[in-house]
Amino acid sequence: MKRLLLTIIVLLISPASALDSTSLYINDPLKWELVRRPDRPGKKFALGHILVISPNGDLAEISGSLYRTDKGLLQISYSEGFSLSSGTWEKAGQHLSVRTRTIHSSAKRLDGTDQQYKEMLWSYVPFRKGDRLAERINISGVRYIPLRNLNDPNALAELIRFCRKEAEASK
Repeated sequence: MKRLLLTIIVLLISPASALDSTSLYINDPLKWELVRRPDRPGKKFALGHILVISPNGDLAEISGSLYRTDKGLLQISYSEGFSLSSGTWEKAGQHLSVRTRTIHSSAKRLDGTDQQYKEMLWSYVPFRKGDRLAERINISGVRYIPLRNLNDPNALAELIRFCRKEAEASK
């Protein structure tokens, strides 16, 4: 946990790499719940799953708690249930052929399966105009739609880059 927080601080002060906003998707609908803590006022959180589908074939899947900033933007809570899977994608007819593995998680699986690659086919509806890959993506009955209101996508891009380098170095 301390390592992740230190990583986030380092990433926030380092120069950011660009993350194309047309590559972001989020599960829909989000189920918001009010969380009350003795040390802070109640805040609404939702468990979210974000896909980063880069045009070059790279893929990242982020899972974790989300909340809204004062400006209404979605913010990832990197300290609560955050996990990151990394892999590749390519078009396969009416589907996306995807291969991913977990490279960072605040909760490791006891059976070690998070280090194994998973291969799946995702269905999608191609985007009609513009640079975005899909209007919607369907993964095992869960709908993903374009994400347009993520707070600080460049910090997310840096964290993805850092975790990928760390995973590569630990091989």
